[in-house]
Parts: sequence; C-alpha cells; structure tokens
Amino acid sequence: MASDKIGSTRPVPQLRRSTFDWVMEALAAAALIYGVILLIPYGDIPDRIPRHFGASGEADAWGDKSLLLWLMALSAVLYAGLTVLNRFPHIFNYPWNITDENAARQYGLARSLMNAIKACVTWIFTYIVYGTLETAYGNAQGLGSGFLPIILTGTFVPIAAYLFLAYRSR
Repeated sequence: MASDKIGSTRPVPQLRRSTFDWVMEALAAAALIYGVILLIPYGDIPDRIPRHFGASGEADAWGDKSLLLWLMALSAVLYAGLTVLNRFPHIFNYPWNITDENAARQYGLARSLMNAIKACVTWIFTYIVYGTLETAYGNAQGLGSGFLPIILTGTFVPIAAYLFLAYRSR
C-alpha cells in the first residue's frame, strides 16, 4: 500500500479519458469559443456596462466595458489551469488513502470532477458576459433570479456526486 502522507509517492497509472471527460472538455471549450464570439463586436458594445449583479440577478453597479475582456481572460486562465492540473491527479488531495488498488478509480473520478467543474466555470463566465451584454443593450434587466441557484447547483452537484462515487470506490 502506498503512503498518503504529504511528500510521499503515490502510484501514477496511465489513465484514459472517459466519454464523460471528453464531453465536459468539449462543453468547456465551446463556452470559451462562444464567449469570444460574443466579444467580436467589441467596438459596438456600450462603454458603460453592468459590473455587478446582486443576489436577485439585477444589475446594481456599472462600469467600463473592458471588464468583459477581463472576465473572458479569467475564464481562459481557469480553463488552462484546470487542464494542466488535471494531468496530475496523483497530487490532488483525497479524503482517503490512495493505494495501488484504488488509484486508477480514484484518479479517474477526480479528473472527471475537475472536467465537470471546468465546464461549469467556463459556462458561468460566458453566461455572465452574455447577461452583461444583454443588460447593457437594454434587452434584459440582469442575469435573472435563477442565476444564483443554478451556479450553486452546478458547483455543488458535481462535488456531491464525486464524493459519493469516490467513497464507494475506496
């Protein structure tokens, strides 16, 4: 059995991407591409856009349109960072010991969780850009009252599913 103490070596099996991983990767990449497409007419975007939305989803502060570029840049950095990090599941923190017997299962589940989070995060940022543009153009009053519950669900459901499946695969 491999030790699970910090600084120890864990098994590093070769893992194949699951269909779920490929789908999540495609969704995340699609979110980035769509976000960039939304910003193509940057010169036509109003100079003053919503920069903050309250819990109700309504715009409650306004600022410069360059914020949209920062949002998409942050989304791209998170996408890239999670993509790189996902190559090293043996360095993740796990709530139980990783052994030679369970390493492949645990790492595969952790990578799937990271891919799901990556897809959720990129779509959240892209939706914020979309909602900001719609509000700036006067087509909407904000992100909508369902935005906060949806992002909380989209964040915590994958984590809960991972914990359930990973616990069963100890």
